[in-house]
Amino acid sequence: MKRYGILSVAFLLLVSCSKTESDTLIISEGECIEKIAVKQDTHRVSDADYTATTRLFQQNSIPLQGLRIVQYDTETIILNGVSNSYVHIKVAQYSGDLPFFYGEIGYHFKDGKFYYLSGDKLTTTLSPVGKLPLRAVRTLYFKAFATYNQQRNFYKAADFMNKCVDAELGYYPVKTSSTPTKIVRAWHVTPKGKQYPEAYIDDENSETIYFFDGIMSLSK
Repeated sequence: MKRYGILSVAFLLLVSCSKTESDTLIISEGECIEKIAVKQDTHRVSDADYTATTRLFQQNSIPLQGLRIVQYDTETIILNGVSNSYVHIKVAQYSGDLPFFYGEIGYHFKDGKFYYLSGDKLTTTLSPVGKLPLRAVRTLYFKAFATYNQQRNFYKAADFMNKCVDAELGYYPVKTSSTPTKIVRAWHVTPKGKQYPEAYIDDENSETIYFFDGIMSLSK
């Protein structure tokens, strides 16, 4: 391993692990956690699709506030000689600056008129200010990782301990079969630049809501 001077190491860490000093915690060389945020107005569609979406929403008196456009699809269906044009728009929901994890809903239009909403509209009065410090979020992520490793080893926590992780604060809709959906403020944590393994950690009680390695198991 090459040795770098103190200034060189500090520079490499800042470049690789941080965007600003306020949203990144560097614990040691290569080991850090960065708070990331996907802003509501960073839509994931082309300019043309964004323009078409805003036009449809305005024509149907649907507010676009608090929605991030993530998908725009069109199709034409001919039935009994009659042609109908459909537009399907998927959006991510936000409350203020924070997203609702698993909160995507679909707006469906037929011949320019809204006719169907798929998914549930979500709201919350919870504060957007996180309670857990970044160091604690990182610790809880690897605690959940260790619990996962007690049963599965597709990924090993030890392989990620000296690497940076990303953490995004948002709202998580906790659903059960017997109780109404409860919105909690939570952290979504992943290895930096990767999707998996991921964890959702309750910002209020520090419990793991969900940990997933991205591997779907099919039982016979």
